[in-house]
Amino acid sequence: LEAVFGRDNILPYVFEPAQMPQGPVAAFCQQLGVGDLTGLKPAPHVNSSYSPSIAEFVRQLPFDTAPDKFRARLEMAVKAVDRKLAPGGSNAPARLFDHPTRTAIMAAHARGNATVARRYLDRDALFLEPLPGPDAPLAELTLPPDSATLMRDYVAPMIRALIKQNVDTPPKNTLLDGAVSNGPIPGTAEPTS
Repeated sequence: LEAVFGRDNILPYVFEPAQMPQGPVAAFCQQLGVGDLTGLKPAPHVNSSYSPSIAEFVRQLPFDTAPDKFRARLEMAVKAVDRKLAPGGSNAPARLFDHPTRTAIMAAHARGNATVARRYLDRDALFLEPLPGPDAPLAELTLPPDSATLMRDYVAPMIRALIKQNVDTPPKNTLLDGAVSNGPIPGTAEPTS
């Protein structure tokens, strides 16, 4: 990046709460040279991530095959399920990597991190906060083991949310709001004249 943009145009900063006490937006503005932050209010913290169980549910679904417009509807339906399963937001642990994996990742990047810290921040360590310890709770990326619970808690609410979307805002001229129809739906008859 230095070769392309020049060293003076590289402005690294570290996403750790202690290193951006006024929040990431203020840290970004300060990096760009915006010194007067009068009137800048911290944005409310909104975690748009799925809860761990819903993340696992979505991972199993073929979202990548859905047309963009329909994928947006699927995502809205999944968020409705997530709100129902974890009202008020998920309080479940959000860590996905165990301590040995985190340690290995940091070790693999230690040399580059140290280089960036010395070159741009005039210190030896890029990250100042310690890694979570070996006893830090991990997110459970699991779905219910029985099909009845999976259908009741995940699939049925998602289908209900999709139905509600279709009733509130029906798709226009397509089967799946963006999917192109290549003929009649299987199991239906062709219209006759």
